[in-house]
Amino acid sequence: MAATRSNSFPRSSRQHPLATEVNEHLNRLRASKEASTSSASISHKLNGFQDLYDCVVKFLQLPLSHHALAHECADELLDGSLRLLDLCSTAKDIVLQTKESAGVLEHLLEINKTRQSFLESNNKRKPKQKLKQREEF
Repeated sequence: MAATRSNSFPRSSRQHPLATEVNEHLNRLRASKEASTSSASISHKLNGFQDLYDCVVKFLQLPLSHHALAHECADELLDGSLRLLDLCSTAKDIVLQTKESAGVLEHLLEINKTRQSFLESNNKRKPKQKLKQREEF
């Protein structure tokens, strides 16, 4: 459950009029992206930003928007916590598999060491046995 960011407020069937007004100001500002540097154009954009700012301030002062923002933050925190929990679980599984593989490898090395010792001890005995056999002939 990944949270995505939106460039506007979420749409709902019963949206507060201030939320609608904020979206309208955002859309107007997006529409006026022309690169005009005239003082009238800059003044118009600044007024648009001021209107948007005033509207956002009013919207954030609403008790419901505080509750909605707190709820959204709580949802994001829960999503992040769940992702972190999943990562920890995966890391734990990897550590357990590594530990198990290391145990198997350690066991195989012990077997190999035992075989090596056995072969070395047999190689040391064989020349003596060959000498005894030659002496018997």
